[in-house]
This record gives sequence, structure tokens and C-alpha cells, in this order.
Amino acid sequence: MKVKRIEQTRRRIEWGMEKDVGRPVRVSFSHLGKDKRYSVAIQTTLYEFDGDSNESKGTMHLSLNTTLLQNKTMLTDTIMEISNLYRKSE
Repeated sequence: MKVKRIEQTRRRIEWGMEKDVGRPVRVSFSHLGKDKRYSVAIQTTLYEFDGDSNESKGTMHLSLNTTLLQNKTMLTDTIMEISNLYRKSE
């Protein structure tokens, strides 16, 4: 089943992932190539280098392949995979 409300889906992913990874998340959809489902870039702040976990953290930029919009199950599986890889340690 295709994703119909792309903007709403993007906001839901950002909201859910922010809870999981413990930092702001910005999601975009783009053409990444046939075999690549996502690309992740994480900005770090100077506070993170000091080891002070109470200060603000940099943004995670997540680019998802537009092909994932054709299949909700694949999109959900990909988001879960990314969340598990970058889950905050508590």
C-alpha cells in the first residue's frame, strides 16, 4: 500500500524517532539510488564532545528513498532498523 499523506508521515517519523534517538530528527525523501534505502547524517554539538549528556544534541538528518513511499511495510521496517541502530543509551 502506498503512502498518501507524505508530509504527515514525515512529521510522524520525526516525532517518533526523536524519542528513540534522543536528538532532533529531520526527515526528507529523495532519490538515493536503486539499492540504497536511507542515508543518515548526524550533526554533533560541542557539548556532546565534552560528554555532558544534559546539554542539547545535534540534529539527525535522515534521507529516505522515495521508493519506500510505495510500500508502507518497507517504510516501517526501515524506520525500525534505523531506530534500533541509533537508539539512545540510557
